[in-house]
Amino acid sequence: MESTLDRIARQVFANPNSILPVNDGYQAFGRYTIVKQAQYFEVYRGATLAACPSSARLALAWCIADKLGKFTLTQEIMLFDQEIERRRDEIRYFRHMIETTTDTERKYVLEDRLQHSHTRLKWLQEHLDKCVNLAKYWQQKGFKDETARIGLKNQNTTNTQSA
Repeated sequence: MESTLDRIARQVFANPNSILPVNDGYQAFGRYTIVKQAQYFEVYRGATLAACPSSARLALAWCIADKLGKFTLTQEIMLFDQEIERRRDEIRYFRHMIETTTDTERKYVLEDRLQHSHTRLKWLQEHLDKCVNLAKYWQQKGFKDETARIGLKNQNTTNTQSA
């Protein structure tokens, strides 16, 4: 006879939507492993390294998009994440150059470039947030579809008819 704890543990691990902390990372959806490194996260699909986002939030959004076959979304998440890192490096460079240069005209040019980089960074962050929210939406939609598929009725979507 199996104990209640063993039964619950088996159900949690068998759940295809579970996200579990494991050592220095997470096990997600039964097929992804997210491992924290010094400055980024590694996402493994099985034994294959699939992505290296800069945060756990992005790693999880990437896993959701990949699990659901939203490959354009996975590419956008990684593209925006990498571009944000480049812009941050660019901003650090411009700040350093502004502090060290003595040429006033060059300083104005650098300040203009710095302002442009800040604007671009903000735009990229907004679009990356939209990608993460879209992944959350697809995951949530998947939960609703699963309950519908197994015969449970969602009270929010059930049509009620008056007699």
